[in-house]
Amino acid sequence: MSISRAPEKYTKVLKSREEVRELRDFWASCHTHRDADLDFFLFISDLLPEVLRPHVVVVYDQGQPVALLAGRLEISALPLRIGYLTLRTPRMRVIQISGWLGETDKYAELLTENLSQSLERREADVACFRYIEIKSTLAIHISSAPRLCGDFLVAPHLHWFCDRKAGESFLACLSQNERAQQRRRERKIARSFKESRIEFFSAGQIAQLVQDAEEVAKTSYQRRLNVGFSDTSEIRARLEYDAMKGWLAGYMLYLDEKPCAFWIGSLRNRVFLSNYLGFDPAYERYSPGMYLMMKVMESLSIETRCFTADRIDFGVGDAVYKRRLSNRNRKEALLNVFALRPGPIFSNLLQSSVRFSSCLAKGLWTWWRAARRALAPATKPSSM
Repeated sequence: MSISRAPEKYTKVLKSREEVRELRDFWASCHTHRDADLDFFLFISDLLPEVLRPHVVVVYDQGQPVALLAGRLEISALPLRIGYLTLRTPRMRVIQISGWLGETDKYAELLTENLSQSLERREADVACFRYIEIKSTLAIHISSAPRLCGDFLVAPHLHWFCDRKAGESFLACLSQNERAQQRRRERKIARSFKESRIEFFSAGQIAQLVQDAEEVAKTSYQRRLNVGFSDTSEIRARLEYDAMKGWLAGYMLYLDEKPCAFWIGSLRNRVFLSNYLGFDPAYERYSPGMYLMMKVMESLSIETRCFTADRIDFGVGDAVYKRRLSNRNRKEALLNVFALRPGPIFSNLLQSSVRFSSCLAKGLWTWWRAARRALAPATKPSSM
């Protein structure tokens, strides 16, 4: 236990499941995101083989918990990508922070100070915050780490949402042009196929969902990049867990009885979290993925159904469909604090170099496309 300057406020690191479960009431009162849900947090800790134990940092005020960082200690490599290319990096002892609950901005200094002490004691080599809002006080404190210990370059990512007003459909949040395109898709599909239907999958239907989603996913561009949905034991376990909790919401589009697009998510506390999606490129001219997503958004707006949402969380990362179907976004980033030791500092330099190269490549690509458009000769009007 590490004691703060004021004796009535102190931090404590919980390192066992039993200690963590004792905070269930406080944890539940924070109305967390799915990834920081207590049961989901413990489930992931059991599922991933690289996890050693929980590492939950709690701030107590007058003996009562007021803020916490939901973390786990694991032996893993930090994600390092250039575009879709994943680079091999050294494995380290990582405190992976997946959630921040309670008054974390108010107690940001105490929380980050405790993490720094764990790094100094060699419990871990780095503490990694997964996609924290960069304007938050906690993120600002993380970014103020000593120069060699903090990220040299922070690459912000947009987190996309679609929020609907009470009594309105998600489709009402979209542009008239987007809604008109959906009507054209619907007419085109009706003309080209004898039958089209969307099946909803929940608990008890996982085997069929996985089978049909795999049939689509193996044809998609995501499979060539080794990302997205695949029929693995880990993804099956996640789907089974969601089904057990009553969160699983899987949707499959069939055209003439052939699966051609899927959207699988977790519906929890009236928030639909997008987990996996894909479509068969053989049907690309019908835009089956966009057609399915807009049909699902319409379905999620109906209050008389059990599966109703007020928000759709499309997740982090840029994509054309996210820009078209969202009405709100915020900037988030992966933030790290490295231990002041040669190995972790080398990893920090390596990661920062790759981020810089990636940002430079994107900037040059954007400049080249703009320059090409500016230098292209104007199209002459047709004489016909």
